[in-house]
Amino acid sequence: MKIYHGLGNTFVIEDYNQKYDKPEMAIKMCNNEYDGLILVKTKPLEMIIYNKDGSLAKMCGNGIRCFIEYCYDKKIITKLTNLVLTGSGFVNTVILSTNPFFVKVEMKTDSKITIKPITINQNKYIANVINTGVNHAVIICDDLNKALSDAKDIYECSNFNKEVNIDFVKITKDIYLKTYERGVGFTKACGTGALATYLVLKENNIIVDNEINILVDGGIIKAGVDKNGPYIIGPSELIK
Repeated sequence: MKIYHGLGNTFVIEDYNQKYDKPEMAIKMCNNEYDGLILVKTKPLEMIIYNKDGSLAKMCGNGIRCFIEYCYDKKIITKLTNLVLTGSGFVNTVILSTNPFFVKVEMKTDSKITIKPITINQNKYIANVINTGVNHAVIICDDLNKALSDAKDIYECSNFNKEVNIDFVKITKDIYLKTYERGVGFTKACGTGALATYLVLKENNIIVDNEINILVDGGIIKAGVDKNGPYIIGPSELIK
């Protein structure tokens, strides 16, 4: 068992064993200290990920980078480009450097964005809902602190019913992202949320760049689009 993090998003990673492939084992192994449990299957290379509350996640942008570093460290993979089966289908990954360890993840997305106006605690928000492997609702905030105080209620409201990750975006000279993740709560970084943020800002003509830096509590994650489609780039690191 190893512990890795991607920009502060922490994961317990272990080779696949049927006894671990259970919600109660994820809760026990994360011990409310780590954000998720990742199990590694081979032939084909496959990532199974549980949130710390025991719920299965289809995809995790930070988790898959940690998954790739774990596989590289254990020599499960030797190539720089690897296709990984996730709950959202196959995802292509490219190791850009190994010291520090950086991975480009070419993400599966549903480019359709659905607009959902919501009112929580008498505060009005516009949620831009998009799937980047998992469902996200991106909310561009004027008053970030007020929005964050409503985060749990937004996540639990009838529009989302604890099934959608909620992304709060504040734009100043930087683009700052804070995500309330399904099955976890607030995290220091969210890769699929960073891509959702990029695509929503691009669709609304707030940005024109093909790649941007998104500031999260754990550092900076790059999100963009190229000839292969949407992607994120970020680091991963072994903790212990």
